[in-house]
Amino acid sequence: MSVPMRYGRSGFVVAVWLTIAVPAYGRDFDIDVLPILQSHCFDCHADVEEPEGGVNLERFGSERQVMRERSIWATVYEKVESRQMPPPKDHKPLSLAQRQAVMQWIETIAAAPDSQLGVADPGKPILRRLTRLEYNNTVRDLLGLSTDVFMFPERLPIRDKVYFAPETRKMESPLRVSVLEYGARMPALLPNAGLPGDNRAEHGYRNRGDAMNFTPLLLEKYVALAAEIAGHPELPRRSSVFAELLGIDPATLPVAKAKLNPSDAVHPVTEASAEF
Repeated sequence: MSVPMRYGRSGFVVAVWLTIAVPAYGRDFDIDVLPILQSHCFDCHADVEEPEGGVNLERFGSERQVMRERSIWATVYEKVESRQMPPPKDHKPLSLAQRQAVMQWIETIAAAPDSQLGVADPGKPILRRLTRLEYNNTVRDLLGLSTDVFMFPERLPIRDKVYFAPETRKMESPLRVSVLEYGARMPALLPNAGLPGDNRAEHGYRNRGDAMNFTPLLLEKYVALAAEIAGHPELPRRSSVFAELLGIDPATLPVAKAKLNPSDAVHPVTEASAEF
């Protein structure tokens, strides 16, 4: 089936892009913040013998100097957020854009690694593969499936139930969570398929990029599974978005077989690997 196979490759590409984290774009101190301080703050909080309130902001000429003494900027944040500074009587109040620029910059500084503790900036996130749980959830969302793609022995399916009552703003006490039997009552699209388990990294995490290897053999397993999903005869009817995404009415396709014959599944490992 050429159309589902193209769909499966699209899903694989989307799954890869979903693993890329986009770092937040922070404010630049010299360009965005320092001019605001110079025009609205340094008149009172300058580098003089007795600055207003004992706060000298003019001595912070660079972001490196700010990082050496960040505690004072928590106070600056509170004063700017509450509009106490600049004082209401000041003829040069901060505009909304200026106030947001200063506050966003302080938030970025507060979250930055503390150089005094010897904590290095980890840098940009590492491009990594999906864990098998992430792969399953991505394919489910991509194809609009109501069941898992393959079996998860460690999963505990929770019965749909409203545990929080908005009208009383409370949860039931004692709280009872109903767990469904996995397997026959929670059918997977490919109950006999799957991916190797993910090894635990330091502190028990399974999704640390630097600890997630991606060997050629594992890549073949991911691509082969994608091909098996795309070639599944029941996929058009199990997918709630099949017609919307591919423009094909599932009712016009041949009736699915009771079971998928492994010989009918397409495994173009060699063909697909040439595209990466």
